Amino acid sequence: MRRFTRIHHRLSASVLGCVVLVLMLTGCAEKKSSATFDNSASTWNSPPPYLLQPGDEVEVKFQYSPQMNERELIHPDGQLALPYLPHGVTAAGLTVDQLRDGLVKAYGSLLVRPSIEVFLRTATANRAYVAGEVNLESAIPLNSPTTVSNAISMAEGIKITAKSSSIVVMRQMPDGRTLARRIDYNRIANGSDSSQDIVLAAGDLVYVPQTWIGNLDNYANQFRLALPAYSDLSAGYNFGPGTRVNRP
Repeated sequence: MRRFTRIHHRLSASVLGCVVLVLMLTGCAEKKSSATFDNSASTWNSPPPYLLQPGDEVEVKFQYSPQMNERELIHPDGQLALPYLPHGVTAAGLTVDQLRDGLVKAYGSLLVRPSIEVFLRTATANRAYVAGEVNLESAIPLNSPTTVSNAISMAEGIKITAKSSSIVVMRQMPDGRTLARRIDYNRIANGSDSSQDIVLAAGDLVYVPQTWIGNLDNYANQFRLALPAYSDLSAGYNFGPGTRVNRP
């Protein structure tokens, strides 16, 4: 779709709404799971590793064969073209470490004790999203560790109509689950609980509501009502039918 060909670090509200709805309101057919609130430190203190995507640029370095070093884009089919691998190697959907391990194995029959390093130079999907009662709905590039307060600052702050004590962060996990965490931004701002200022992962959605959302179906419906033109879009976050959660 033409709407998605130019996503920069600052998006207009309408385009961002389209992106957010795509991320939230549907899931892949193979991944049927419901969204649940999870405030455990083990979940949010260790963001899932970034998974390589088509269009990402990676640099591959061979310690003992520098003439083979390459800096390449991952192709639309998810493959990475490298020397002496006529069919390429699958890179999309892997972490950088997994790709490195795969290359060591692939070159094991061609090189003696291959020593290979892989560096991610450009990450097309390494961004989080801020939407709702903020002054500038935005896609936030995660070029360095970025917290909830950093993201809200980059979105030019929250509106006076915001329910700042009930911000919701959504995260799509590698196993297909969608997790949510309630953030009391007031406690971050006054310094009373910095543990809530979690570091965001690629694809996270920071949503600042007007009122507390205790039912994630209603959460999705807020987007449907606010953005009726995009109500038929589909993609990553899967709420599951009748998802209800207790107020954390």
